[in-house]
Amino acid sequence: MGMCFGVKDAIDLAMETGEHTPLTILGELVHNDTVNAELKNRGVRVERDLENVRTKLAMITAHGASEKMKQSARDRGLLILEATCPLVRAAHRSVMRLAEEGYHPVIIGRHGHVEVRGLTEDLKEFDVVQDERDVARLAPRSRFGVIAQTTQPLDRVGYLVEAIHARHPHAEMTGAEFGEFGRCGHAVALRRGRAPALCGGDRPNSSRRRSASSKPSSSAIWRAKASSRGSANSITCPESRSIRW
Repeated sequence: MGMCFGVKDAIDLAMETGEHTPLTILGELVHNDTVNAELKNRGVRVERDLENVRTKLAMITAHGASEKMKQSARDRGLLILEATCPLVRAAHRSVMRLAEEGYHPVIIGRHGHVEVRGLTEDLKEFDVVQDERDVARLAPRSRFGVIAQTTQPLDRVGYLVEAIHARHPHAEMTGAEFGEFGRCGHAVALRRGRAPALCGGDRPNSSRRRSASSKPSSSAIWRAKASSRGSANSITCPESRSIRW
């Protein structure tokens, strides 16, 4: 099956748990009829609303959830089975750290997506950027902290980061340490000293088909490199302005 390791691990956990314990998954685990049928055969239920959960144990999907949502589940007496993808957990930690350090959080991703909801529900303020229209609506800020929904292609993320910088050239910008790209959810960690290049126009992907206005040009190349201090990654834009990443 074409799915990322986080979803595969979550499926295995749900299958194993459902064998011996009544379980409800909070939201759809995967868009796969065969897997969903097998989960149903094992007695695993799927509910989107907490008030409809009738089992004691409730599972968070690989997409993750906000602390606010988890606390609501606990307040209802539910036990939480955590299946959040490690990359999504890293994104949660990063966005909270950026907010605590005084950056305005900008999440590059799809409006209303379950992962984006989980990333933003604990924040006092934030913006979600899906395309150039969202970039145009960003209010001026002195500091932007940018992270991405983990299934966003890196070339798309790089293009939108460049668009934000072009619109707010005097703002300080920094980004999270993890990203994920590819139509099938191939994971790429932007770890210290091991950051890949963010290059636009090198291959087709589903995100470009979704939004023609966000299609990167072949000249929009962001070079990711380790900083001289080794404490963070940086992205150098075509104008040679370094952005800590």
